Amino acid sequence: MYKIVYVIMIVILASFVAAGVVFPIPELELRPGETGRFQYVIQTGSPPQKCTMALDGKTPLLVEFDDDEAIIDVPAKSLYGTVKVPENVEFKDYEETFCVTCDPLSEGSGSSVKQSVCQIPIKVKVVRERTKQNIQLPEKPKEKINPINVIGTIVLIILVIVLIVFGLKRPKKVKSKQKQNI
Repeated sequence: MYKIVYVIMIVILASFVAAGVVFPIPELELRPGETGRFQYVIQTGSPPQKCTMALDGKTPLLVEFDDDEAIIDVPAKSLYGTVKVPENVEFKDYEETFCVTCDPLSEGSGSSVKQSVCQIPIKVKVVRERTKQNIQLPEKPKEKINPINVIGTIVLIILVIVLIVFGLKRPKKVKSKQKQNI
């Protein structure tokens, strides 16, 4: 009887969706006013999953993730963020933390649990002068321009030009008609 219950428990636990986070790298060394990039890896047991990052905000550091939400469609995906040290901060070691919460996107067999991994550290040493070079990571991708916004802006500019051109022509015609009537 115990063996049957044990096997059932293993099957149930094995069917849960799992997610893990490799702690951010590197540990940054920055001066006040500088920015640095960090990388973290989300590993999922059964992709695809939608993962959301939430900053704890316990330090004066300004942390921004390249993506606050990410679709993890591979077993492990590297994600990036940026840390900025404000000008008026003390020289010391800081450790900002964040949480990653993942939800499965597809209905699968077995059970699924919303996985959350918290207290993931971002370590930054604020110094007067650097003693090491930080690892160079890819820059934050530039946001793509939405084609609808471009078309809307062009149409708006054309409308303004048309209104100006027709607005300037009409008052001249009215003035010349008034002169003829006198």
